[in-house]
Amino acid sequence: MLYLHWRKISLISSLVALLAFSPTLHAQHSSDNINYFAFSKRPYYFGLRIASIYSDFQINPSKNFIGGDYTTIKSITGSGAGASVVFNLKVGKFFDLRLLPTVSYQSRDFIFTSPSQGETTDRIESIFLEMPILVRYKSKAYKDKKAFLVGGVKYAYDVQSNSKLDQKRFNDILRTSPHDFSLEIGAGIQFFFPYFIFSPEIKFSQGIDNMLIYNKNLPRAKVIESILSRSISISVHFEG
Repeated sequence: MLYLHWRKISLISSLVALLAFSPTLHAQHSSDNINYFAFSKRPYYFGLRIASIYSDFQINPSKNFIGGDYTTIKSITGSGAGASVVFNLKVGKFFDLRLLPTVSYQSRDFIFTSPSQGETTDRIESIFLEMPILVRYKSKAYKDKKAFLVGGVKYAYDVQSNSKLDQKRFNDILRTSPHDFSLEIGAGIQFFFPYFIFSPEIKFSQGIDNMLIYNKNLPRAKVIESILSRSISISVHFEG
């Protein structure tokens, strides 16, 4: 299971609290936000994002799992990385519409345990072309800083998907679909500098589309009803 560290949860809680009390920050003098006011006049801007990604699968066993060949099925969290181009369009004072075309690498393992075979592993290595469409809500500026919440949807296509492998030659491999749809939610802080905006961000992604390609001849596939992607990304943005 993908483990959510308490430090990350505390970070998001702090950011949510900051947003909740952001109306109390409106009295700051404009001299405290010199860099912010320079950027606030722009209706749109661009940037780059670099992310570290930790991902696994949510496994939902089928009715064949009970009394089947396997005693346990689990997914091991793997690490990866991604890079994005950022397109940001302001929508009013507190909202942004964001598009982030992304290339990412992710590696995830399935661990199957059976009395006859012991423990076996299926590794899924993916290179994704992703298109997140996000809406961001920002607090009022305070001393050239803003907290924000972000959420939206993401489509991803795995250009390295094993779905096209010859089923007759590779009949013992668990296959996954190259297509994936996810919901995303995250939080972060903007730091306004004279020439760019620096934004650290943590974001959670939950797949909503079953990625399993069913194979009636593969015992591993028969004991799984569905698999959904999950990930945590920790990223930095440079925008301006």
